[in-house]
Amino acid sequence: MVGNLTILQSWLIGCLFCQSAPDPPVAHPATTELAAYDLAASELHTSAEAARPFDEACPRLSEACICEDRNHAWSDLLKNHSFGCWTLDVGGSLRHRFEHQDNFQVRRYGDPNASSDTFVLQRFRLDLDLKHQENWRTFVQFQDARPFGTIFSMDDFAVGSPYWNYFDLRQAYLERKPDDDRPLGFRIGRQIITYRDTRVWGPGEWGNVGRYSWDVAKLTVDVPLAEVDFIFGDRILNDPNRFDIDHYPFHAYGAYAMLKTLPFKLDLFYIGKATYGNDSLRRTGQHPVEDIHTLGFYVDGRWQEAWDYGGTFAYTFGKRDDAMVEANGGNARLGYTFDAAWQPRIAVQYSFGSGDSDPDGGRDRTFDGLFGAIDSMYGWMNIFAWKNLRDYQATFNLKPTKKTEIVLDWHYFQLDEARDAWYYGNARPQRHDPTGDSGRDLGHEIDLILVYNHSDHCRLRTGYSHFFPGSFIRRTGSSPAADWFYVQTTLQF
Repeated sequence: MVGNLTILQSWLIGCLFCQSAPDPPVAHPATTELAAYDLAASELHTSAEAARPFDEACPRLSEACICEDRNHAWSDLLKNHSFGCWTLDVGGSLRHRFEHQDNFQVRRYGDPNASSDTFVLQRFRLDLDLKHQENWRTFVQFQDARPFGTIFSMDDFAVGSPYWNYFDLRQAYLERKPDDDRPLGFRIGRQIITYRDTRVWGPGEWGNVGRYSWDVAKLTVDVPLAEVDFIFGDRILNDPNRFDIDHYPFHAYGAYAMLKTLPFKLDLFYIGKATYGNDSLRRTGQHPVEDIHTLGFYVDGRWQEAWDYGGTFAYTFGKRDDAMVEANGGNARLGYTFDAAWQPRIAVQYSFGSGDSDPDGGRDRTFDGLFGAIDSMYGWMNIFAWKNLRDYQATFNLKPTKKTEIVLDWHYFQLDEARDAWYYGNARPQRHDPTGDSGRDLGHEIDLILVYNHSDHCRLRTGYSHFFPGSFIRRTGSSPAADWFYVQTTLQF
């Protein structure tokens, strides 16, 4: 009851204060993993992050803003406060999501002692965005995340927590953007790292806390051929009971290059991961000793307007514990949008993350999964991770109105190698048949999603998913069909 009232309250408040925005121009469906995910990912960019360009704001206190041609919203009062050459925007978001999970939950699938969970997730973010002229920026973001009604407590999670993060600092960085005169830029401090479809680097915004946040130094070189980021940092360990000052026991580093001169998007990346001593975390058994390196590329484009295509490939090598690592992962996508009412689109995808056919062979061929989001990539229920996985996907999109989108996904999952484990959405082994006799058939998932953008400030999203277990799951333990239903409201200011 408390959860339902919270959802209703959030939606009513959002729509009361959010002025309906004019209809956006018709656009082609997104060419990332699926069009609906763009909305979830866009929650990363609050109105403070996506403020008007600096040259449209008031540059001085003595100069008046001429805003008669704009549609006013109450949150406009929080924007463009000028102090000499400085401009301050205040923004944020309030998100509520009601969820019912049946025969699975955030920790495992088919647990007879915790077969279902019904709860509300609440996440509040407050942003302070201070800009100086066109290139300098200081951004601070606070976050408060908590659940209501879940069967779990904070003590049920040995490392981090997907639901709880009482009022804490999520981002705080200083940034200088490159320009025509100075091609070098930087961003230093606590921040999220995200590129393109978020499969390789991504914050994991669907989760209540957010999957990834980093203390990072990032150097940017912006030249005519490419924009290249060089990254070094540590992943923040979320601790709901105190300020987040600890880190996971590894360093992450790399380079990400976005080429500019091609008729399609082509990115090249290198990611390194090296663990260091943190015995308290390593005793949980979740962090092996690793020194691994990943090379890869991302491509995205259109052909003759109607066709969209894309893909990612990553090759990992190095050492994990006492084994040499040689693994790979990837994704390929092809879609077609019909020139008709409601813009129907059909697409097919194939994703894979290699597994280890011989766990005792001295080589570890299980793909690492990198630092990307998993939501929407391998089924919205988050039952599978980008490890020892083959995912065959078909998608059908419709846009009945300019503010509404309907997405239907079908997935067929297999293990890449029968002797390796099934890895859950948290990237930990869920079940394992070392003989391989249980086969590779994991099952099917169907996801139905409805997204409605009431305005630039108010969004509604609902979805239903069903999982049909395959023969591997039936042969290795409890194997009920699983269901998931959610309703989410987001107010941005």
